[in-house]
Amino acid sequence: MATKKTFPKWTLAKKKEHTEKILKLVVKLKRENKLDNFTAITPEQIEEKFKRINSPMSL
Repeated sequence: MATKKTFPKWTLAKKKEHTEKILKLVVKLKRENKLDNFTAITPEQIEEKFKRINSPMSL
């Protein structure tokens, strides 16, 4: 019988911390790939993804 996995809920502070880490990485990658085509995720896109993180459909 399959059991349902439970994951801890992400707090607003935890989401903000991860968003900042992702944005720092994006800036670093932009700096390294100056001459290449580089499309980065926006802060709004990150927030939208984090809104879905506790969704029952994502399990």
